[in-house]
Amino acid sequence: MIKGNKKEYRAFLGRGIIRYRKITLFIYTGVMVAYRKANESDIELLSALAQLCFTDTFGHLYEEKHLLNHLDQTCSPDFFYNALQHNVIILAETKEKVLIGYIKVGEVEVPLESCPAEAKEIHRLYIHPEFKRNNVGSALMHHALGDVIFKTAEHCYLSVYQANRVAQKFYHKFGFNIIGEYDYYVGPHIDREYIMHKTLTKDVIIK
Repeated sequence: MIKGNKKEYRAFLGRGIIRYRKITLFIYTGVMVAYRKANESDIELLSALAQLCFTDTFGHLYEEKHLLNHLDQTCSPDFFYNALQHNVIILAETKEKVLIGYIKVGEVEVPLESCPAEAKEIHRLYIHPEFKRNNVGSALMHHALGDVIFKTAEHCYLSVYQANRVAQKFYHKFGFNIIGEYDYYVGPHIDREYIMHKTLTKDVIIK
């Protein structure tokens, strides 16, 4: 198992940001993106990208100490080592092998009063800030919903921040609808989250 501390994670994240910034120009000339399943060799870059994406989107909401503790619990190398044992993680990377996004799928974790037996959850869909609105998120959704993990699933769930209207609209496009809500804690701070649901069919990929 990979070990480390918060200082090392932040240092690695800083190097990751520099690396990602260098490829910004490809957005305007057309970037070629490949998709594949993650393995243990991807853990450190997954951790760096997850910390970058979460901080870029939500970091302004929390005190620094609570943010760093949350990143340690949910975006550390150890977290991704354990996640790979039980979940499917699909990566998006450029032809230069630079990681620009990922989607994580597994068992249902959102709080439901009753969870159907044949159900899965999309836990996360993170895209590097410089590559948003370039159809990378849509492509990751297509790859995830078409993965073997959904072969016997009849239901799919996910959660989304209540104030994130853009993300909600994106998931609506894929057939997800709001069915409930719950409190998500980062330290003492409470974020209100929507629970979204989609009934799966044999052809779950949007044409």
